[in-house]
Amino acid sequence: MHSRPGNLSNGERFASAVFGVGLTVIAARRGGPLLRLLASLAGTSLVGRAIAGHCGMKAAVTGRSTLKAGMQEQWRHTTEAGSRLAQSVRRGGSNVQRLQRVETTIEVGQPVSTVYNQWTQFEDFPKFMAGVREVRQTDDTHLHWQAEVFGKHEEWDAEITEQEPDKRISWKSVSGPLNAGTVRFEPLAGDRTRVRLVMSYAPDGAVEMVGSALGALKAQLQTSVEQFKRFIESRGSETGAWRGEVSDSRAH
Repeated sequence: MHSRPGNLSNGERFASAVFGVGLTVIAARRGGPLLRLLASLAGTSLVGRAIAGHCGMKAAVTGRSTLKAGMQEQWRHTTEAGSRLAQSVRRGGSNVQRLQRVETTIEVGQPVSTVYNQWTQFEDFPKFMAGVREVRQTDDTHLHWQAEVFGKHEEWDAEITEQEPDKRISWKSVSGPLNAGTVRFEPLAGDRTRVRLVMSYAPDGAVEMVGSALGALKAQLQTSVEQFKRFIESRGSETGAWRGEVSDSRAH
């Protein structure tokens, strides 16, 4: 990809990726040849702008580029995205489940104890975490999740494996979609906190494999941490706290 300043927000990139993946799936499964061709081109174009973070046509409409340059740039993004999609589909023929890793980091304008305390309030996650519909905590180390993942409703149970106050929380799924991860908290000067979220998951099916290749989940996680930042900074205090520790999946 050619390096160029992006003109799309994380929300716009995520929406483009989701709609683009949806159109490519429709193109592969439904309609006549013309509909499939048009849906495929439109979907791949949306995917291309999501990957690049820059839309040539938007730049042209807003006067930052010429129409010709905008169309050329959009076509380049489309062909590059098409190449990635083809590689993803070929890999999808394998029965081997590949773990994908995503990571995002953000600085929050609150002390580390406040930020950590809020993160322990898992049932508040739907207030700021993109796609999450409900989180129900069944005991100190187990959670039941309901969320929209790549446009599909998913439910799973997760187990907190490690939890160290003001430092980190680690988890793994014990049912449903395979995933695991760690969120770390680092105190910074001026009562600020760096939050680093790392997650691994196994794409299930063509839609999720394509979405993975396009970085759709990373965009969704980035949106979530940005909304978390706004949530806790606007409140100025946590909604609750749990200061216990967990090691080897046991609370103490």
